[in-house]
Amino acid sequence: MKELEGIVVIQRDIGSDVLVINNIPVSQYYRGYNGKEIILTIVCAKGKTYTYEGTADIFYFEGKQHYYRGTKYVDDFFNDDIDIRELLEQHENESVKIIISS
Repeated sequence: MKELEGIVVIQRDIGSDVLVINNIPVSQYYRGYNGKEIILTIVCAKGKTYTYEGTADIFYFEGKQHYYRGTKYVDDFFNDDIDIRELLEQHENESVKIIISS
């Protein structure tokens, strides 16, 4: 089981952005679960709780590109057909706790 708790922030950079909690990119933190069957629970400060079971599809890239200034970020986080990144964006600037077990 692995959990991450804190305020959801979208770190915006020129041409790309990444979803972070406590300055940790969420997709980077959980990418070890990519391709695995997981149980994902998201507990929000406003009392809303989400629970999903399925196969994790997690991608994270951070790097430089030849014709791009700054650091380029690409991240995706799905559990089967559920876009977890999009769901977390709806809770920007809110406190959440994300728990994953496999």
